Amino acid sequence: MSNVDMVDIVNQIGEVVDAFQEKMKGMYEEEPDSFARFSNVEECMVRIPELEWNDRVESAGSDLMEAITQCVTRAENRLLIEHEDVVNTYANACK
Repeated sequence: MSNVDMVDIVNQIGEVVDAFQEKMKGMYEEEPDSFARFSNVEECMVRIPELEWNDRVESAGSDLMEAITQCVTRAENRLLIEHEDVVNTYANACK
């Protein structure tokens, strides 16, 4: 795959990750109380602060970007290996 094609794919992956992060951050803004949990220590409901949630979302987005990129790389490598096998099969048949 050419470098231009890879740049396009990386950009598309970035768009997916951005959409994921936007959605996850939006969840907090829409229903912040859904992020409240009972704390046995405080003996009351405690909600994760929005900044902490956003940090977690950013971290998850980075993990997602890495995982998708690895999957694309594995798929590309698999296709290249299969392509080589097919080329070799046809080359051997032509001898």
